Amino acid sequence: MPHSRHPSPFDPTPPLYPFRDRELRNRFLQLVRERLGRGGRSVVIEHGMARVEGEFCVHGLSNLAGTCHMAPPAMWPQLVDEHFAKSEPDRLLGAVADIADSDYAAQADRLVVRIHDQGFARAEWADHVLHRVDLPTTCSVLTFDMGPSVMPVPKPIAEAWGVPAPELFARAMRNLPRLSQARWSRLSLPHLGDAVDVLGEDFHATAHILDAATFRDRTGRLGNLVGIPAREVLISYRLEAAPTALLLQALLAITNGKFNDGPGPVTPHLFWRDLDGRFHVQYGSSDGARAKFVPSAEFLAAMAAGGTPLA
Repeated sequence: MPHSRHPSPFDPTPPLYPFRDRELRNRFLQLVRERLGRGGRSVVIEHGMARVEGEFCVHGLSNLAGTCHMAPPAMWPQLVDEHFAKSEPDRLLGAVADIADSDYAAQADRLVVRIHDQGFARAEWADHVLHRVDLPTTCSVLTFDMGPSVMPVPKPIAEAWGVPAPELFARAMRNLPRLSQARWSRLSLPHLGDAVDVLGEDFHATAHILDAATFRDRTGRLGNLVGIPAREVLISYRLEAAPTALLLQALLAITNGKFNDGPGPVTPHLFWRDLDGRFHVQYGSSDGARAKFVPSAEFLAAMAAGGTPLA
C-alpha cells in the first residue's frame, strides 16, 4: 500500500469522547443526563462539559467517557453513578472549606502531582491553580489527593501558605510513593519476541515519570523509551541498543491507541530518557497506514555513539 511522503504528526488534542460508534456515544450521554438530571434538574452538555442548573461546579466528561469506553456497556450505569457521587456539590464544598480553614502543615501530606495534556495550561481555569511544564507536550498540576478523586490546588490557598511553588511540587513528589498504588507488570510483544514494562492500575501512575526511582533497575545501556499516553499508565522500554523500526511502531501504536481510548489522555508521543535522567520528546506521526517514529537529533546521536545507529 503506498504511503504519504509527508506523514501527519499525531494530534495532541485529547478526544472529547473515544466512542467510535455514535449509538454508544449517545447512550453514554443519555446516562450522564439521567444521573445529573435527577429531580428534574436541567442539564446542558457541550464541548465535553456538563452543567447542571443550580450547581456551582462544571463536570468534565472526557475521563468518565474513557472509563466507560474501556468497560462493558452493562457496567456504564454503575460507573456513571460512582463517578458523579465523588463530585457531589455538598461534598466538594465541604472539602474546599476544610482546606481553606487549615494551614500548609495540615495539607502537605495530601499534595501530589497530576500530569495533564498540554492543553490544560490554555484552559480558562488554569490561571487559578498551580501548574508548570516538566515535560514537553504535557502540563504538571499541583493537586490534592482526596482519596477516591483529586482536586487541583487553588492559587489563593497556595499563596496563603507562603511556601514557594518549587518546594510545594517537591513535597508532592515525595508524597507519591505513599499515595500511589501503581504496580509494575510486563506487556508481551509476541510478534517481536520482546516485552515492555508497564506501570498502571492507579490514577497517579503517570506522575512516576518525574520520579528517578521509577527507572531504577529498569534503565538500559542507552536509557529508556517512555510513554505516558493516559492517566493510569506509564510504559518503559529499556534501551540496550538502538530500537528496530518494528519495535518503534509497536510502542507508538500502544501510546497513540491508549491516548485515544483514555481515560485521561496525556500525550500520544514517546520520550527518550537519557542516562542523565533528562527527557527528550520523540514525536510520532502517521501516514494513514502505520505509525512513524520521528527521532530527535539527541536521540540519533546517542544511538550512533552507543555503537548501534538507528536504522
